[in-house]
Amino acid sequence: MGPRGPPDSELLATLHSVTCWRWNDVCLPACPPPLLFLSFRPLSETGRAEWEISLHDCDQTNTTQHETSAGSLRLLLSSLVFVAVFLLYQYPGPVKQAAELCLGRPTDQLPGTSKSTYIGLEADAPKQAAVVNAFKHAWLAYERDAMGSDEYHPISRNGSNLTTARRDRRARSWVANNMTLDRDANFNTFETTIRVLGGLLSAYHLSGEDPVFLDKARELADRILPVFDTPSGLPLSLINLALRKGVANDDNQGLVSTAEASTLQLEFRYLSQLTDEDIYWKKAEQVMAVIKAARMPSGLPSIFMKCVTFK
Repeated sequence: MGPRGPPDSELLATLHSVTCWRWNDVCLPACPPPLLFLSFRPLSETGRAEWEISLHDCDQTNTTQHETSAGSLRLLLSSLVFVAVFLLYQYPGPVKQAAELCLGRPTDQLPGTSKSTYIGLEADAPKQAAVVNAFKHAWLAYERDAMGSDEYHPISRNGSNLTTARRDRRARSWVANNMTLDRDANFNTFETTIRVLGGLLSAYHLSGEDPVFLDKARELADRILPVFDTPSGLPLSLINLALRKGVANDDNQGLVSTAEASTLQLEFRYLSQLTDEDIYWKKAEQVMAVIKAARMPSGLPSIFMKCVTFK
């Protein structure tokens, strides 16, 4: 990169105006403010271009003038700090280029070599190959000795599976002996269905169809069913499990969330399949017919609906 030309007149004017600024309204004696002159020249010894800064002050012939000069110098140094910050903020690109021109471009030393690069580190192909080979070695051993197992033991060359048998037994015992659904409080119909009813049905399936979980799921579903006893068939937003009574959500003006009402079907349909009782499925599926019939002119359902007016 060749030497860059001197800065334009606007930048020099800015530098001059800043360096001649009097800080905190301090009035200096009659001596004029210091003048900062910048010149640009290449250095033949290094081949790099540098800024040459020369400071021309007033004639220092007596003590007062020396004191004035010292104060002016302090003012100048403070101003130079301000100028440096200003230039870095306003002209980050040119300042970086000037620094590289004077100090040289930074380099990254490659580990273990004498090569340097400004772009960055090069890819280490041997290490890449080593990582790939290590992965293949581990996978092929697992595939050969323990395919399908949760864990592989490389010394004994066999596999084993994780288990939660003891936790499962404690959870089953709690559901059978301690879990009660006779709770006199209002619970969200949607959350109770997808989390509690859905959880019990999932536990029934994953436990090898343990009847404890199915019986508890059926009891919970029977307590939830009254929420569907509305003129439209849309479920009320809340359920009192102890009273087996659906409750309107007064905080939402009694409106029913379309998203919540239309996502209860999975759990109730699966329960009907397991118990051969259609009532669970029919109650939940009736909701879909009401939503389809109440579509807006655009064909899309509304966000909320009313249980009484079907809209």
